[in-house]
Amino acid sequence: MMATVSVYAIPSAVILALFAIVYVAANWHLRNTIFVDDPSQPAALLPQMTGTEIAEYLRDKSAWGWRTYGKFNTRSFVQKFVPNEMERAGKSREVRYMGAWPNSQETHLVDPAYWHEAGIDEHRIWDNRNNFATYQKSPSNAASLKHFSAPRIDIYRAWPKVTIFGKISAKSWVFVKTTWCGAEDRVFKVRRWLCQKIKLWACGPKDESKS
Repeated sequence: MMATVSVYAIPSAVILALFAIVYVAANWHLRNTIFVDDPSQPAALLPQMTGTEIAEYLRDKSAWGWRTYGKFNTRSFVQKFVPNEMERAGKSREVRYMGAWPNSQETHLVDPAYWHEAGIDEHRIWDNRNNFATYQKSPSNAASLKHFSAPRIDIYRAWPKVTIFGKISAKSWVFVKTTWCGAEDRVFKVRRWLCQKIKLWACGPKDESKS
């Protein structure tokens, strides 16, 4: 009996040990690649992410994006809320956005107050070929920005990258919700059919001649 237990215990222990090593190594790599930039440096001197890269990161790789996916069940809803989330981070000074005015090639730091008069275009932000990614909120005198970007470190600090556990949790929650809702819908249809049959049996067929 003891030999049988030890035979099965060793492979399990090896698998758990390998899993722990991979997890620690992945976290070490994540910390050393994301936080290599110095956030105290001026925004213009730090490695930048374009507006499209920021939007795609939020939707596909950030913990915020996966939490939103778990809440609304579809990736299209996540994409819909990305522009508003990017604006929120700009207003709250969590992200130092950079951009240039239409008639200038000089990139400057965008004042957080700008986001009260302008917003991120929900269509242009997903196309890297578009120079302009913002629009004026009516009525407003805020000009559209071109060459829109932000320091990479600001993005990673404002929206940490999702972990494998976060992905599994969101996918599992979506699966449970969609499966349960589908089951509820089928039960509702069966109950409605039964009620119709009982009503027909109790009251008889409707007399069309009286109408």
